[in-house]
Amino acid sequence: IGHIEKMWSFLEQGYDIVIGSRDDKDAKGARQAVPQPFFKRLLGNAGNLVIQIVAVRGIWDTQCGFKIFTKKIVEDIMPRMKINGWGFDIEILAVARSMGYRIAIIPVYWVNNPESRVSLTGYLKTFVEVFKIRLNLIKGVYGKKV
Repeated sequence: IGHIEKMWSFLEQGYDIVIGSRDDKDAKGARQAVPQPFFKRLLGNAGNLVIQIVAVRGIWDTQCGFKIFTKKIVEDIMPRMKINGWGFDIEILAVARSMGYRIAIIPVYWVNNPESRVSLTGYLKTFVEVFKIRLNLIKGVYGKKV
């Protein structure tokens, strides 16, 4: 939560969403206190590549839980959401980007929680959700910007 002060200026500049990233490719200075276990890094990197290709180009860390939304996003984008799993934040970013909303990224210093229990099944479900998001975008399920 200590990073929230970095977010305000982006909102004042007219950004609609500000997200934190643990990936230096998104925001210089992003870092992790201790890297995640190899298995999680491998799955995460593969998943990020799929997300880049299929749903949200240009954002490498869609899954960082540190995000802030304007009231406009909450009122316009959130009611359109269809995904009720791990891919919900990918969907928010994909829909917002497709509608032309502005997304800023700040670097975060992240500490892995060793108690985190995202299973292989969770990764696979998210993989499927990413393709559902892409299909929904193609079909125009999310509608147009209000």
